[in-house]
Amino acid sequence: MINEPEVEEPKVEEPKVEEPVAEGPVAEEPVAEEPVAEEPVAEEPVAEKPVAEEPEAEEPMAEEPMAEEPEVEEPVAEEPVAEEPETESEVVPVNIPADSSVEQVNRILTTAILGESTETKNWEYHCQGKTSLGIPGNASWGSVAGFTTKTGNIIKTTYTHPALAKNDDGVYKVRVAGAADTVYTIEKSAKLQGSITLHESPSAALNSADLKSAIFSAVVESSTPAGLTADAVTMEYYATPITGAVGSIGMKWVPLEGEKVGSLTTYPAIGLGEHEVRISWNGNDIYAGFKTVSKIQITSGKQASAIELRSNVTVPMVYGENAQPDIAATKTAI
Repeated sequence: MINEPEVEEPKVEEPKVEEPVAEGPVAEEPVAEEPVAEEPVAEEPVAEKPVAEEPEAEEPMAEEPMAEEPEVEEPVAEEPVAEEPETESEVVPVNIPADSSVEQVNRILTTAILGESTETKNWEYHCQGKTSLGIPGNASWGSVAGFTTKTGNIIKTTYTHPALAKNDDGVYKVRVAGAADTVYTIEKSAKLQGSITLHESPSAALNSADLKSAIFSAVVESSTPAGLTADAVTMEYYATPITGAVGSIGMKWVPLEGEKVGSLTTYPAIGLGEHEVRISWNGNDIYAGFKTVSKIQITSGKQASAIELRSNVTVPMVYGENAQPDIAATKTAI
């Protein structure tokens, strides 16, 4: 029982517990540290910055089709470069039959342009192609064997370029494959060119038994192919109508014997004087046809006649019966 007061002694120390109350502001120090803990929170926007950059990562995706564009434009960029040396060569006539093989075409071009002693080269030419609908376009360089080209980035259009031998006759640019700096100009034809050589100042007689043959012989000195005759050609002259026209209006090429057009216009047959005649040939399997114009003088064909008179001649009058002048006898005497 005496020890009971000792139990109460700890209760006297209770005010010491209040000491931490005075130290309360110290306990608040961690509260001040809370903003420090928030500092990483302030860094969170930094982490968000890459999020804003995400659209930039998508940009290469938009550039992907652009990477294809140069591939399509490459042949287009080559065209003006290849055409620059146009003036370096004259037009070379080249005969390429339509059934020529690629090897034959390469040989023909090599011989015509570089000479017979040159080793055969592989050639390219510049031409337009056609779409599947037959629309021409996209002129490009390619093999003389024929080639295809494409245009467009999204919607592709294919052009087919025929082999040179199968293409139309005309003027083309050609170059040796791999030698784009040197370009030649050719005039391609599937047939050899027919022609005639003309005489100078020809004339023919209108009274010839065969006027067409007479004009042909007078005009034509030689022909290619050799041996052409008047029967193989068409012959016309440039005529002025005698009815149904005013002056030279209405002049046209008509047959030598003339013609009537409709019921009003009449072209006469060729007559005396100078005329323009046109000789045409349609060609054959090897030679292409031609049309050639020449001037010719058409004469009557008659021999000039003349008499030579004596000078100082006296012819007496002849009289008949009944002393009447005999005119017939006098005429004979004269």
